[in-house]
Amino acid sequence: LGQVFNGDWRLVNMAFNAGEYRIRRALRQQRRASQPRNANTLAVSAITHDHLAKLEALSCWVLAQAADGKLPTLADPQVLVALPLAQPIQLDFL
Repeated sequence: LGQVFNGDWRLVNMAFNAGEYRIRRALRQQRRASQPRNANTLAVSAITHDHLAKLEALSCWVLAQAADGKLPTLADPQVLVALPLAQPIQLDFL
């Protein structure tokens, strides 16, 4: 979704919440109405807008904590690595 929406994390989040094609349709409607591309004014549900607003608020809080030096530093940062699999596996046991 990041590539689909040119790295705009707000649109990616909205697409994850409401569906990629719902967001594409809303963007098309904005374009047809000669409106600027703006996640805040997309014609999608209030739930989708609320979800994005909460994520933005969380982002602001984390940035403020980092600026105040209140975030812990990790002694040994965790790194994710891809593991090649010989065959597909079932994940329902998780």
